[in-house]
Amino acid sequence: MKKPPEAIQKYFDTLHGILGIYLTNKCNVTCRHCCVNSGPQEDGKLELDHLVPTIVAGARAGIIKGLHISGGEPFIYLSDVRVLLGHAKELEILAGVNTNVSWAKSRDRAETLLRSLPGLTQLLISTDTYHEDFIPLANVRHAVEAGLSLGLVVQIAVCTPGGRETDFVARLRDCLGERLSGQVDIGLNAVEPVGRGRDLEEAHWRKVSRQFPTGRCSQVNRPIILQGGDLFACCNSCVSETCRSSPLNLGNLHYETVAENFEKADKSHILQAIRALGPAFLGNALVEAGLGQELAGEYGEGDICGLCSDIMSKPSLTKALATILSRREHQQAIAIARAAVFGETSMLRDLMATRQAGETG
Repeated sequence: MKKPPEAIQKYFDTLHGILGIYLTNKCNVTCRHCCVNSGPQEDGKLELDHLVPTIVAGARAGIIKGLHISGGEPFIYLSDVRVLLGHAKELEILAGVNTNVSWAKSRDRAETLLRSLPGLTQLLISTDTYHEDFIPLANVRHAVEAGLSLGLVVQIAVCTPGGRETDFVARLRDCLGERLSGQVDIGLNAVEPVGRGRDLEEAHWRKVSRQFPTGRCSQVNRPIILQGGDLFACCNSCVSETCRSSPLNLGNLHYETVAENFEKADKSHILQAIRALGPAFLGNALVEAGLGQELAGEYGEGDICGLCSDIMSKPSLTKALATILSRREHQQAIAIARAAVFGETSMLRDLMATRQAGETG
């Protein structure tokens, strides 16, 4: 059997290794838990003509290791998906697509479609009890069978209350059978109170605490191109609107290149603090500066996204952080953590060079 290609997840901890492309917020279904409120009523789509050259340049420079195409339902715009996958194949980089597999009504139909997508290396399937309101589990099996037969890496993402095993997950495994279940990764994610999910009782599962949730963020490694061309530093597109004026918004690719925006992120102490130390580091810095009263004050336990978006959605706090993090002790903590966690020493070298210049000046 042909060895499957690498999974995109291998590069999730690599700064900017995977470039997300949010092709559209249009979807052919309206799942009750959808965090981005996608549905048939949406008509926006990312225009690729101007963006493809800078994506290609970033990949040729060795920065981008793969493309992750999502939505909405990207397969609604199949010609655009083919364009992106064609470039990925030419560049010999990974390419994964998130899909609800509504198109996989039979094994043969699924295989025919996937075979027409040279460049695709990973199929990321979204299914759960909310998707099942519209798309039967048989479609998932057809897509899994077809994807594996073509040597793709196939992964299934399931949203459940609290990220727990449920009857749906058991039914999914039964539908796939032992052989297929053993060849795919089934990841469980918690339903969160975002988008249409706010109306679901099971989405409000986290205990609320006045303590800052701890943990570093790997999602800020993974920038995503949004409709309109904005390059968002974090793949959590759910918060892109409320945080559009924050450092998470690196710039617009209609006016700057991918490489230029990546360089901004590489030098941003705010973003690198989130990566290497976590949003709690920023929260504590704001409290120490006497600005704690501007924070929400309560967060779901373990919800670092909630804390991060609370800070990033308030321009007064991000402006204050730019000043606070200019202090040497904060920059040193960020640089050391970045070197220790990721082996990235550029900030530490710059800090040492500045110090040496000051001592000899």
